[in-house]
Amino acid sequence: MPVQWQKPFQSIVAILITWAVGHLLALTDTFASTPLLDTLSLADLALLFARIAILALLLVLARQLQTVLPKNGKGSSFLRAVLTPLATLIILLTGQNVVLEVLDSFLSHSGEQILILCFWLAALGCTGWLIWRSYLHGPELVAGFIALGHRFSQTREALKTCPQCGAHLKEVANYCGYCGAPLTSNLDGVEATEPEGLQSDTQP
Repeated sequence: MPVQWQKPFQSIVAILITWAVGHLLALTDTFASTPLLDTLSLADLALLFARIAILALLLVLARQLQTVLPKNGKGSSFLRAVLTPLATLIILLTGQNVVLEVLDSFLSHSGEQILILCFWLAALGCTGWLIWRSYLHGPELVAGFIALGHRFSQTREALKTCPQCGAHLKEVANYCGYCGAPLTSNLDGVEATEPEGLQSDTQP
């Protein structure tokens, strides 16, 4: 693995481990049967801490990917531009439920509605930020798709198949290097000559 991808990979592993540990703790009988508040148990608290840690690690992962992805004027540059607003939007939408679960016992109904409104206003602002960044860097995404299509067409041209024996040919040639079958048709009506290695030794 390249050195620059080690930190993002570590963050991904940490996210998966945090999710697994949080759910394993929540499934244990001790955590599930130990209440802390009227609507909160140790199992709920373990899941809440796991979600908070995952959200923080997600933001760290986005920043790490920004430093790793190259500025090539194509798809990588587009991803660099939208990673931060995209990660922020995901954190806001997911973190709303986490915050509401933590503060549910302390908020009145009106306070809960105000908190939800604040989260949704922040999410709308972040959505506008994401759309604006996508608009500014849209040509880079288009350039990435064009380059990908060009590379795919080059790969198809480079991996021709012999119609006679089915061998994969990586080089452009008039004859198959395995069976000698002609690979191009003679459109001018001139008889195609056989490759030198397959010509008959006997002359008329």
